[in-house]
Amino acid sequence: MITLAGFYLANLFLQGGISLFGFRDLGDVAAFPLFVLAMILFGLVTMPLTNWLSRTRENAADVYALDITGNATAFISAMKKLANQNLADSTPPAWVVWLFYTHPPIGERVRRGEDFIARHSYN
Repeated sequence: MITLAGFYLANLFLQGGISLFGFRDLGDVAAFPLFVLAMILFGLVTMPLTNWLSRTRENAADVYALDITGNATAFISAMKKLANQNLADSTPPAWVVWLFYTHPPIGERVRRGEDFIARHSYN
């Protein structure tokens, strides 16, 4: 749906740019850079929303994995190895997560595993 909206807005952008820049019509190859510019601008504006949607799905996947396997120790170990392998910042600033992260930060995922252990320990 977001992509469809992007193409619609790019079309409006191109329609306005055709006369402004002297292109013959919408199919003019010379207008392609204008289309690319429209899609880049749309992507920059919608990136926080699409990243939030992705993080929401990843959070749900983590919860599902923990509930199905019940093996939070392995989950935590995998997350720490992943962070080490990718040289990830386990606790990035909130604005960086909001703007750039498509997955929850590793520190948040490790805490999710630790919370799972705390909730399911019967000591």
